[in-house]
Amino acid sequence: MSRPYATFRRYTWRDTNGREVPGIGAYKGAKLIIHLTNDEALKLADQLVDLTEKQQRDDP
Repeated sequence: MSRPYATFRRYTWRDTNGREVPGIGAYKGAKLIIHLTNDEALKLADQLVDLTEKQQRDDP
């Protein structure tokens, strides 16, 4: 089994009322799997850095 992955690119979500929400889309192949607002994407990036730093400290 291959390791799971996702790719990321700019994506504007359009809801059923036509409202547009700019942000980041995460894709598995051509399928959108999650949309993050810009604020959500920045928060996730901070969390990923924190987790990576903790893992590097705990498992040198």
